[in-house]
Amino acid sequence: MNPQLHDEFIALCALFYSGEISEEEWALLQVHLAYCDSCRSTFEQFKQIAKDVIPAIAASAAAESKAVPVGSPFSLEDAEQRLMDSLHLVSSQPKPPAPEKSSRRLVLGGLAACFLVLGVFIIIHFARNRINQSALDVPG
Repeated sequence: MNPQLHDEFIALCALFYSGEISEEEWALLQVHLAYCDSCRSTFEQFKQIAKDVIPAIAASAAAESKAVPVGSPFSLEDAEQRLMDSLHLVSSQPKPPAPEKSSRRLVLGGLAACFLVLGVFIIIHFARNRINQSALDVPG
């Protein structure tokens, strides 16, 4: 098989779990997976990442965003006073634009990290295939 075409099937394996392939691409990938052990293994690795790793990262990011630091009880009155003072100041000033929610940023960062991991797997796979292919091309 043409190594370039094989690399495209590996990319389709990665894209399948993000929902970014067409029905035609999915049909071609299914046929390819039926006879290519290497791509089937890669497909299963991406399946495992989508099933276990991405949800774990998202859950971790969500837990971090919900974690509230606990202050000492001795500073409660001071905190209340600062809050009341800031409310009086805010009510007299025009509203600034609302900052982006940090939990959203954490989830997006987690997803970006997942895609980075997927990219690393793809690069490793391509490099391994290239090394194997060059080993086959060397006359012995």
